[in-house]
Amino acid sequence: MMLISVIDISRPRGFTLIEMMLVLVVISVMASMLAVSIGDNSQKLLDREARRLQTSLQMVADEAVMQGVEFSLAMGTDTTDETPGYQFLRLDTESLAWLPSVEKLLAFHPLDPNISLQVSLQGANDTEFERQVERLQSLGKQQGPEPLLLLLSSGEMTPFIITLSHSELTNSVRLASDGVSGVERL
Repeated sequence: MMLISVIDISRPRGFTLIEMMLVLVVISVMASMLAVSIGDNSQKLLDREARRLQTSLQMVADEAVMQGVEFSLAMGTDTTDETPGYQFLRLDTESLAWLPSVEKLLAFHPLDPNISLQVSLQGANDTEFERQVERLQSLGKQQGPEPLLLLLSSGEMTPFIITLSHSELTNSVRLASDGVSGVERL
């Protein structure tokens, strides 16, 4: 027995205009999502790192006041793979030594290899504050990371300007503090 296939030639083959438009809409939505996710990742990475550092500094400054302890920001490298980054240290009043914090948010944070961080300490007008800063920073002459910025239990911090730069970008992001009014983005 032989099968004969019957073809309906009354209905034309092909896509309708609505089907083609739907495919074009789906393709354009996917392309725009790809462009947004790929576009300017370097700037987004730099902005995200600046926001993280700004938030961390402000949070640690508030924590220093609430707990009545001194904290510091220290720059350094990770001991396992020499990745540059920063961490927060806490002053141990019994041993008068700066110890790395065990809390996750305050622990060592590695920086992306394309991001550099430069810290410029600003002069304070208060000589008593300057003496306290020098005394507390001198405690860092020990093994481990050296304190750079101090976040004191009095609510003061070392006046600074931090510049974050990305190797692929010409612009940079600056964070600053006058020592008493928090950390702001310039």
